[in-house]
Amino acid sequence: MLDFYEVIKRRCSIHKFKSDMIPEETLIRILHAGTLAPNPRNTQPWEFIVVTDNDIKKRVADIKVSKTVQYFESIGTEAAMRRVKAGFADQQEAILSAPVVLVVCYKKDDDLHNYAGTWACIENIVLAAYAEGLGAITMAPRGEEEIKKVLNIPPDYGIASIVPIGFPDEKASFKPRIPVKDKIHMNKW
Repeated sequence: MLDFYEVIKRRCSIHKFKSDMIPEETLIRILHAGTLAPNPRNTQPWEFIVVTDNDIKKRVADIKVSKTVQYFESIGTEAAMRRVKAGFADQQEAILSAPVVLVVCYKKDDDLHNYAGTWACIENIVLAAYAEGLGAITMAPRGEEEIKKVLNIPPDYGIASIVPIGFPDEKASFKPRIPVKDKIHMNKW
């Protein structure tokens, strides 16, 4: 098992996966790591939909990508339009090639506590996946209401993220980060 800080340093987003299924005990271990995340008042607001059915993955991918294109078209900047022109093929490929697509849901509340707690859970999942030799990527749930219908998600739950997970089929590299000292503000901005 890798050192904790090595996992954080070396983990990077994967967009292309091998078709090999994740062993069930590995997936359970990864999800269990997620549930150990800090969360508001120990509410454990998350629920996991484990999507392995190719038809459902295709429906989710089609909704997600079409809504992402609409979103970036509405922004209208040159950078946004370059992304639209590229077609978000990497997102489509990630969802369709991953043997498991987690749709991580959270119990809606009047503030952001449950959403924040669920994102702590997602971070644990992504790090645990890397520690297990797997890759993952987190995706914004554009098209959330349509995806909720496809997956029968109750109305009092939201989707925090779509997380394709599997054995990497690409050599991804960690992208450089801005030095942390350039991001620290002491006492005030």
